[in-house]
Amino acid sequence: MFIYQYMDQAELTPALERVAASVVETHRKRQQVEEELKTATAAVASLHAQSSSLEASVGDLRRELEQALRVRAEEDTTLTKLAQQRNAAVEQLAAVAREVETFLADKNRSASEIATQSDAVRTSLRGLEVEVAAAKTALAAFHGDSKALRERLASIRQSADAVDVQLGDVQSKAHDLDGAVDGMAAKVCAIADTLTHAERDRQHIVSASNELSSVTSVLEARRAQVKTADEAIEKLLKEKEKQTTSLVEQMERLSQAAPAAPVQTPIPSVPAQPAPVAEARFTPNGEHKFSHTVELIGVLVPLGFIGHDEASAALEILKTSDVDKFVRSLWSRAMGGPLPGPYRLILGSALGESGDHKGAMTFFSKALEGKHVDPFLTYLVAVALLRMKRY
Repeated sequence: MFIYQYMDQAELTPALERVAASVVETHRKRQQVEEELKTATAAVASLHAQSSSLEASVGDLRRELEQALRVRAEEDTTLTKLAQQRNAAVEQLAAVAREVETFLADKNRSASEIATQSDAVRTSLRGLEVEVAAAKTALAAFHGDSKALRERLASIRQSADAVDVQLGDVQSKAHDLDGAVDGMAAKVCAIADTLTHAERDRQHIVSASNELSSVTSVLEARRAQVKTADEAIEKLLKEKEKQTTSLVEQMERLSQAAPAAPVQTPIPSVPAQPAPVAEARFTPNGEHKFSHTVELIGVLVPLGFIGHDEASAALEILKTSDVDKFVRSLWSRAMGGPLPGPYRLILGSALGESGDHKGAMTFFSKALEGKHVDPFLTYLVAVALLRMKRY
């Protein structure tokens, strides 16, 4: 039995050694694999870090590219504006160049005309100078001849007294001629100086003429504007006179229709109203419940406070004596319209005739709200209050 056990143990020892060696080899391989895993993990972390850095770099590059695109767009816009300004400046310079060329052409033409005239005057002066020189030459020759003649006549002076007297006369005339020639030369110099001064005066006159032309054009434009404004004012005054006459007649009719009040309410001056629209007359029915409202609408239509179509629609509703429907039809105009005063006045009159005096007073008060209330509307509100005996 022991022998068998010893044999089994002897057989198991190599197997255990092989198993131990396999375990050692497996442990070594596991450590090697762990080291490789650590290396791979470090490489993966490095790759992640590099990927994050690349993503950040790509983001920075994208932002820089977008900023560059925005800057490029702004530069394109600026260049476009500069090109437009340059084109406008070029057009203005071309217009100025055309005006300068026209001015230079006119100036050159005037200068050529003046130069032509000056040349003609100078030519005349040269002719006078030539004639004066010829006269001086002739006078010198005459003096020489006179001297020779006096030398020849010295021997016969006693017998030629008459000739000597004549020679004295000739000499005096020669002196006079010499003085006349000198005076003519002085006059020629004075004429030359006068031409120089005339040239300077002409330049001053040309500059003053240009300034006077510009001032004259401005004055002509102002005069045309003033004339147009005068015509418009005159036309407007005629229209205002007609409107004032019409308003006075209507106010007289309203005053006759209003009951007498213990307190006299001053009638405010009626300002000029807008041009009346097409004439629309509404004859109130004496038996109508809203006769005063109908009459009020008939007064407001010609003055342009309410349109003819709106007035016709409002009168159709009043025929039904439905005051609520009438108020609803004009409510939007009275509360939020551009000119609510007349509509509030009409609604207040209708409510007052229907018996709702509190609502009428509310709308009458609203009709007088605001900074700029038409005085005629104030007058109509006063008439309505007189009818309601609210003094």
